[in-house]
Amino acid sequence: MSSSLSSSSPTISALVNAAEALFATLSGKALSANVLKVSNGTTFVIDGLLPTLSSRLAFDLEGVLVGATQVLQGLNTAVAAAKTNTAHGTGNGATLVVPSSAAHTGVTGTV
Repeated sequence: MSSSLSSSSPTISALVNAAEALFATLSGKALSANVLKVSNGTTFVIDGLLPTLSSRLAFDLEGVLVGATQVLQGLNTAVAAAKTNTAHGTGNGATLVVPSSAAHTGVTGTV
């Protein structure tokens, strides 16, 4: 099954933007201007090649791009939510028990 990308289809740029946003969320740092220039230039070229590439593939490239972009966006949302502790502030004094897989004993600490 080959697919052809329509003019309004998702692009590599959308996927890369989602990956960049996830990186920023995980690291807490924005990408440098030089990294963004290289990324934008590379994705621009790949976006131009997508219609040709898509016509030669035996799978739905558009679906893969959409799915991969949605996964990265979902991960970004989940990580951002996990980093935000609005219900309990910075710590609530609860005891955190982390089981050890080797000895089946727990390690405790205060959060």
